[in-house]
Amino acid sequence: MTFEATIVSKRLTMLTVYFQWLLCKGSTKVRAFTYDNFYESAAAQTSSSSSAHLSYQKFRYYIHFIMSVKTWHHFYKYSMATCPRSQGEMAQLLKDAIKNSARKGYHKRGMDFSLSQKSGTSKLLAKGEQYSKSGTMRRVVFQDHWTFDNTMYLDASCLMYSGKKLISTIDYQNTIQGNDAVVHSGDAMTDRSGTHTIEILLK
Repeated sequence: MTFEATIVSKRLTMLTVYFQWLLCKGSTKVRAFTYDNFYESAAAQTSSSSSAHLSYQKFRYYIHFIMSVKTWHHFYKYSMATCPRSQGEMAQLLKDAIKNSARKGYHKRGMDFSLSQKSGTSKLLAKGEQYSKSGTMRRVVFQDHWTFDNTMYLDASCLMYSGKKLISTIDYQNTIQGNDAVVHSGDAMTDRSGTHTIEILLK
């Protein structure tokens, strides 16, 4: 129950650890040299262990693994920390964490921990998960921004359903749906970047 209630912070922790391990090694000069090599030429990435991992494909795979983590054992593995050796040690660690949280005023007795991370827009969603809006929300804006070296396009699309029936797809080709309730900006391109913006009026 504790793991499920704190899954968002667990994912952020694993992502931060991975980022630190991949990109924050050595002095500022060493890091700058690594970044310069990576952006200048993919062939120059073999000079260090971190450079060998510095690719979009490997980053994407690692994020997929992070989003798939469902056990304490795997959480500690991807956090590069030592996992408690027994269920008893794990239970004691969680009890101590709750005591410290109460002492610092992070929670109160009777608080529903499963609801503590469901508000706001910082929730990381895995495939199959969903986000429900609050009753007071009236307008939502999504923005997809990317950069490229050669001509390349990404697409942000909004799929509208009535129950399980798909009733409309709004994208760069079909940019407006029903009385401007959903508006897609279409391709907003420069010679090095692109942006898609989708505005949804929920009322």
